[in-house]
Amino acid sequence: MTVRLVTLTAGFPDEGACITKARSKAAPQYRRTNSGMKDKVGIYYYPFPENKRVRMYVREKSGEVEFRMKNEDDPSIWNDHGWVPYGAIQQARVLYDKRGGFDPNRAYDIQIAKVLVQDNG
Repeated sequence: MTVRLVTLTAGFPDEGACITKARSKAAPQYRRTNSGMKDKVGIYYYPFPENKRVRMYVREKSGEVEFRMKNEDDPSIWNDHGWVPYGAIQQARVLYDKRGGFDPNRAYDIQIAKVLVQDNG
């Protein structure tokens, strides 16, 4: 079996916090390798690890995980859009599947969000 490790660094580069996600044909396994994926706004991960200017903030509200994206190059994303429940993201996936382009599975990772909420809750 081939296993590929994907590391999502958290916080600023010098914090060294990350979650390692092992991907294989089996279900992915997540392991927190350090803490510190938090700033004054909240807890977050990098949905696109190559771009540290985009953060995905996560929280739990009324038992459901919610997401909110912040892009340092486009403040309107944060200012114009509120917290989005994971259920709404699942419903919107149908639209993205038909259109192509943006992959919500990549940006809105429920497994990583659950680990962060659990560790920081």
